[in-house]
Amino acid sequence: MDVDILKIDKSFVDGLETESNSRDLCKVMIMLALQLNIQVVAEGIENEKQKQYLLEAGCQFGQGYLFSKPMPFLQFQEYYFSHQSLLDLAEVNLAIGDTEYKVELIKKAI
Repeated sequence: MDVDILKIDKSFVDGLETESNSRDLCKVMIMLALQLNIQVVAEGIENEKQKQYLLEAGCQFGQGYLFSKPMPFLQFQEYYFSHQSLLDLAEVNLAIGDTEYKVELIKKAI
């Protein structure tokens, strides 16, 4: 199996501030991924403390409301091209039951 990116689920990120198990699991997942040359994306980052912990643990990418809420594709396109140096990846998702494209921003850790 060829794996390029490991995505840490929001449920782990939610517990970073209050649950030592979440902190330990995130740290181990990040360390393992880095040893295997796999990039790491953490989802659901909502505050600076979560972001800082993940950065210190070695997480390269993050997504969540701290950076941006999902937005219509055309709005994302405008935002992306005006902030391109801050963004690394953009994931476009089709909203279920809706024909309008939605996007999630994935900010590169700096």
